[in-house]
Amino acid sequence: MGLIEDAVERVAVVWNATVTVTSVLTQHHERAVFEALSPRGPVVVKVDTSMAKHRREESVLRAAGHAGLPVPAVVHSDAGPPSLLVLQFIDGMPLHQRVGGAAWRHAGHVLRRLHGLAWPAGAGSASWSGRSWPDHFRWWTDHERDQLLTDGSLPAPVVQEMHRYLSTTFSDMDQPELHLLHGDCQTDHYLVTTGSPHIAGILDFGDAILGDPVWDLAILTLEAPDMLPELLRGYRPQASTERRAQELLPAYQLIRRLGSATWMREHGQPPAPDLEAALHILERRESPA
Repeated sequence: MGLIEDAVERVAVVWNATVTVTSVLTQHHERAVFEALSPRGPVVVKVDTSMAKHRREESVLRAAGHAGLPVPAVVHSDAGPPSLLVLQFIDGMPLHQRVGGAAWRHAGHVLRRLHGLAWPAGAGSASWSGRSWPDHFRWWTDHERDQLLTDGSLPAPVVQEMHRYLSTTFSDMDQPELHLLHGDCQTDHYLVTTGSPHIAGILDFGDAILGDPVWDLAILTLEAPDMLPELLRGYRPQASTERRAQELLPAYQLIRRLGSATWMREHGQPPAPDLEAALHILERRESPA
């Protein structure tokens, strides 16, 4: 039985009612996410082979909701395996450059509030790899170089130039003050209220982590770099965060693109768009953030 079929059957048993899938958002061998109609109304169902990801997401969602942040309520949870998380459906459109500066300022305000939360006691490990924040990025830099040299998707001199830039940047990186991060703070995970410049919901906390707030700022502006000033106006960063953004934001965006390309390749999807974007970041890395 596939992940979606398994999830539908389990949710139907919980409510003793028919559950109808209306839209499949993500589906691969590790994870599936879909929208459905249920006795509780429209919901989003997430089924995952990673128990750690489930535990982290549920704990952070509950903590953020308790703090009044716009996140979906947890309707039902089952640790599995595979894990099952049924969430309130939130209507809205993804945050993008065309929604205007007011929405980006509100996104910054909401993100700053998220970064102010304590790591939930039930969320499990607050580290991606068990390494310190700087050591994780140094390891990641070497890992992506090795992957690229092995698969030959970029010329070796370009790969080595990327590695030199990232190695130099992350070797000089200080240990940041750690905050609760979204971890995968892409614009698709921020929903804007239709007809209003407000964030209706923040989604998908499976990669939440304790880390450098600049990481979330870098990922949120990955597809919309021109909106960084508006995001920062709403975020109102401390001077130390602004300094780190100037020093680290391009490097964070570059390693994110390389990591995304690797994930795409491993899951049977084309890595070329991320690799092309990585080349553009490398070309403009001397520009101010």
